Amino acid sequence: MSWTAVYMPAGQSDRSRSGFDNEDAAWDWIHETQMCESCTRSYKEYAAGDEDAYFGCDGEWLVMKTEDYLEAGTLPDLLKAAGYKRVEKLGDL
Repeated sequence: MSWTAVYMPAGQSDRSRSGFDNEDAAWDWIHETQMCESCTRSYKEYAAGDEDAYFGCDGEWLVMKTEDYLEAGTLPDLLKAAGYKRVEKLGDL
């Protein structure tokens, strides 16, 4: 099974990437290579035990099984595939 990291901001270049062995590997890639300098520093503080550290860049990403990513046709489908439990109808985005 393969996992995909999906970059969500509209109007930005697509930095999404597939082929991760597991969910943790996808998140590690995001945290190690895709966050701004400030969020990278904050994430390291969080990983060292600072529960108040804020690293908002990872909020721009969804991680899901590649099969679910390829089957998703709408934003609500992507959110559901990423594990969101409550997804309101957002329209055809």
